[in-house]
Amino acid sequence: MKPIISRNELLAIVATVLLVNGIIQLWMIWAQDAVYVRAPYGNIKALASLPAEGLLIAGYGEGQLSLFKTRNGELIRNLVAHESPLICLSAIQATSDVVTAAQDGSVCVWTMPAGKLRLRWVAHKHGLTDARVTADGLGVVTANGTRKVRLWKLSDGTLKTEFDLPKEVMFAGLDASRHVLAVAANDRRIELWKLTQGKPQTSVSLNGKQVGKFVFGSTTCTIAVVNSSGTITIFDAQTGKQRQRLAGQNYTVHAMELFADDHRLISGASDGTVCVWDIDSGAQLRRFESRRLHVGSVAFIDDGKVASGGMDNTIILWDCNLPMLP
Repeated sequence: MKPIISRNELLAIVATVLLVNGIIQLWMIWAQDAVYVRAPYGNIKALASLPAEGLLIAGYGEGQLSLFKTRNGELIRNLVAHESPLICLSAIQATSDVVTAAQDGSVCVWTMPAGKLRLRWVAHKHGLTDARVTADGLGVVTANGTRKVRLWKLSDGTLKTEFDLPKEVMFAGLDASRHVLAVAANDRRIELWKLTQGKPQTSVSLNGKQVGKFVFGSTTCTIAVVNSSGTITIFDAQTGKQRQRLAGQNYTVHAMELFADDHRLISGASDGTVCVWDIDSGAQLRRFESRRLHVGSVAFIDDGKVASGGMDNTIILWDCNLPMLP
């Protein structure tokens, strides 16, 4: 029996469908007023920006860094930062330094825009599960899945404080006041430790879901938490009281960041959506469809743009048209 369609005809149809799909994706990005950037590496793990320098920094799964111009996405240079996947990439606006940390336990401080390595040390010899810069830009908090949580000085890489907690900690960070230490293990809550008292003050419940990620506000006592189902909840870090829930992003949220004013948040999900939220009202201010699966990194850029990156080598700069801080 003669086939209805030949093999060559089938291949031509498939190629046409893929081409049309690619054109649609590019048109969707153009229609949403975005800049499409091709990064030199894949598996983008983190993004950060230095608006005063006009820089966007991308960190990758193999430990590299790339510097781009935020104006048009032009690649400036690549850097070899670590020999294992990045778990932290933070930009310090006051000094134009960038802090990176990797799973092998190493922490680096870079001077921008020159891209020069200023400091490097090993925070935990058995590796890291979390590292995050304090709100004042003077220290970095590290955890490695044990009971030891450490606070390091970014000026010289020396250990300032070590917290010996009663159970293993996967994630840890200090609030803007440096008076509250938030810690989380592989369970369904975040404990908030009042450092002046040396014991848990309260805990944040995630409705039976595991902690996926949390970020602190830079100027206020705000902590944003996403659970394993993708729900984002805003809490007061001093009291643990829930302030707001952000609903409307229906897939798992892999990345989020608070803007400098602590009133807006950007999130990226596994379905390729990127959302900008007003955390006071819970309103979704912007929603972008990247048409690329798994947004794993996001960053605010101070000229009215946000950036998103994923498992491939695509970075998208979205124009939010949001009012910026004076």
